[in-house]
Amino acid sequence: MSLFRKRVRPQVRRVKKTSDQEITIHNMNLEKPYQVFDVRCDRESPLGSPFYLKGNEAIRDDVCDAYSSWFEAKVLSQKNWQAYEELMRIRELYRKHGKLRIFCWCSPRRCHTQTIAEWLKKDKCNDL
Repeated sequence: MSLFRKRVRPQVRRVKKTSDQEITIHNMNLEKPYQVFDVRCDRESPLGSPFYLKGNEAIRDDVCDAYSSWFEAKVLSQKNWQAYEELMRIRELYRKHGKLRIFCWCSPRRCHTQTIAEWLKKDKCNDL
């Protein structure tokens, strides 16, 4: 019987980082924002959706499309100053840390936060 055990190297799973992993959307039922690059974008946020599902999942796509139009018409045109300021704050977090975790209650279902994430990704590409 040997006094020494054979040293076993633990298997480490390496995940290749892709641009899709730079911005991720998380469900606040499962976890809460705690990192410096975590952002809450539910109804308590200026970027929260002003459109309601009213318990009808059948209109989710219509509600998300309406948010996309609102985002473009009100936020990006700076007509909703508070939401625009929040978007600029989030953009600076994303630029500073190179990643961002956006929190809402909808994920993994389609959500208004996807509109925000798509704009941020496109904005970052335009800066390069």
